[in-house]
Amino acid sequence: HHLDYKQHKDQFRIPEETEYEQLYGKSKTFVPAIAVDRIIVSGLEDPGPAYFIADGEAVTKLVDLAKNVYSFVTAEPKVNGTQMNVKVSGHAGTNEMPLQTDLRLTTWLVEDGISSKQQQGKDTYIQNGVLRAVLSSNAWGDALNISAYDFEKTYSVDLKPEWKANNMRVVSFVSNY
Repeated sequence: HHLDYKQHKDQFRIPEETEYEQLYGKSKTFVPAIAVDRIIVSGLEDPGPAYFIADGEAVTKLVDLAKNVYSFVTAEPKVNGTQMNVKVSGHAGTNEMPLQTDLRLTTWLVEDGISSKQQQGKDTYIQNGVLRAVLSSNAWGDALNISAYDFEKTYSVDLKPEWKANNMRVVSFVSNY
């Protein structure tokens, strides 16, 4: 998530990010950091779920932890001119989300490979995973009912001229609100 930090105005911040600021409170101590599925990892210096990690090897290990969590969501994006339509569907077996009472489907449109000139110390920096749009009705996701096990939701977003559709990907996940 891109947030303004002190006097620094982040060029990739979008209005929907404001909804996430309540996670940080009045301080922005979590910028920059990595959080993966809000996993708390013992042995890391920071209290989590956002961690300041100095090397790529530690980031890879943290991401690999999250890859062990089963995903039952499929996203099918289709670009038609300047519009992207996304069908998100899934099937939840009886044990995937036990005892969850308020499931939400959160869907984002992110872009990779963006050349940025905002970072200090480099002429250009390649930004990956930049959140361009929250496709869900809000940052916390759309209410999801899996009582019939199958679910489906469709989204549509107008692509801005500066976005590169070939560098876009859809990130969609189910969480307990």
